[in-house]
Amino acid sequence: MRTAALALLTFLLWSCQPDKPEPAPAQDALQRLTGGSSRTWRLQTLAIAGTTEPLPACRSDDRWTFRSDFSLTFQNPTTCTTDEPTPTTNGSFRLTNDNRFLTLSLGPTTEVREIIQLSNNLLVWSYINDEGKTTEETWIP
Repeated sequence: MRTAALALLTFLLWSCQPDKPEPAPAQDALQRLTGGSSRTWRLQTLAIAGTTEPLPACRSDDRWTFRSDFSLTFQNPTTCTTDEPTPTTNGSFRLTNDNRFLTLSLGPTTEVREIIQLSNNLLVWSYINDEGKTTEETWIP
C-alpha cells in the first residue's frame, strides 16, 4: 500500500512539472529574434533568484539589436559598473542546442543565455549572474 502511494505521488509530481517548450525551427527562431531583418529589444522586467526586481536606471536603457546576418548591437548608455561595454558595442550571435540557447559575442566577451520564451513580441532569457544567482530577463521590441 505504501509503495503504491509513493509511486502515485511520484507520478503526480512528475506529471505536474512544466514541459520545456519545443524548440523552434532555426528559421522561425531567427525570424522571431530579428523580425526578418533587424529587431531591437528593450528590457522590460528583471528577476533575480525568482524575485522580480525594480529595473535599475543603468539597465532601463539597455537595448539589444539582432540582425538576420547574425550580427548584433548592444546599447548601454548608462553603465552599472566600470567593466561594462559602453555606450554601443557590436558583435555577433548564434542560436545553439535546438534554439534553446543564445550565444552573444561582444569583442573578447562571450555570454550564453537560455531562451525561456521567444515570440515576435517577447524574449525571455535566463542566465547565472556574477553573484551565482539565476537571473531572468524579459525583453520586448
